[in-house]
Amino acid sequence: MKFDIVLVTCDKTQWILPIVFYFFEKYLPKDYPVTILGFNKPDIEFPENITFHSMGTSQKINQWSMDIYNFTKTLKKEYIMFLLDDFFLLDNLRVDKLENLIEKMDQDSNIGLCNIGYAPQYVPNVDTLLVDEEDYFLCEQHSPLYQINCQPSIYRRSHFNQYFQKPQSPWKLELNRNHRNIQKRLLCCSPLNKKGTLHNTTKTQSPIYKTQLCSALSKTFSGINMQNAKPEDINALVEKKLLKKDEIIYK
Repeated sequence: MKFDIVLVTCDKTQWILPIVFYFFEKYLPKDYPVTILGFNKPDIEFPENITFHSMGTSQKINQWSMDIYNFTKTLKKEYIMFLLDDFFLLDNLRVDKLENLIEKMDQDSNIGLCNIGYAPQYVPNVDTLLVDEEDYFLCEQHSPLYQINCQPSIYRRSHFNQYFQKPQSPWKLELNRNHRNIQKRLLCCSPLNKKGTLHNTTKTQSPIYKTQLCSALSKTFSGINMQNAKPEDINALVEKKLLKKDEIIYK
């Protein structure tokens, strides 16, 4: 395994972790260790392959990236799978496709990151098609509105640490145009349409890390967004009392 898996939470949202754990236990290979980065450790049971690391007690939003960097700078593996607590893994992680992706990154040291969730809506078209298969492709974009994003991604560790080493909020981090000096290539995984361009980019799904189209939690809506979750999983979460029927929404 060439990457560390890091999932970021905070005291305000860590109540959602039991739902995250449910999906990880079902859809993430059990030999994949995960580190949860948070602040105060929640009093809940952690699966055997998941550990908690405290980033301190400050929880200042403008220090967010630096708090993460203080941990990731200690990692040794070449890549980081970076996740947030409000994007659930809703189907089996496509390990074969993920390995293909990392192989491409191994071959080109200029590749700083690859999105493995749904296609970011800021991607207008495909500039360079690198891999084209029936249910998966890898393409390159050169002029996105956002420089990076905090949706599920594989980062080259050296690039990640350059992005995160200065104190920034999540939103400033995504829009920071100085990242262009670090990241020479942005790759994205998503379905294609017949013309070879991204189709309906706000609704496309990557088969590598299937998740919602937008986060589970947001100030713009009340409830928990469970779009793309399987009915059997929603029912199981309700039965386990990890989710209430009246708080489920689909965005």
